[in-house]
Amino acid sequence: MTSAYHWEARRRQYLLDRRRHENEETAKNELNTTRQTKRCEEHILPQSEKPMDQISEEDRRKYGARLIGRYNSVQYGQQW
Repeated sequence: MTSAYHWEARRRQYLLDRRRHENEETAKNELNTTRQTKRCEEHILPQSEKPMDQISEEDRRKYGARLIGRYNSVQYGQQW
């Protein structure tokens, strides 16, 4: 009879430990998720409020995807 109490106590403790571990993991994952979203929000650039057709030429050159100092195909061919 005492053996049954022992095994029942072990089973209950095992369940309590498992639930506590799952709760800790969930809390840790939520913390990491909030940290990641904060990091992502820091890297997002503010969107321009002007439509593309109202952006000046200077702004287009300033924020373009073109690499400065990179040759285009005509300039590259003229070097040779």
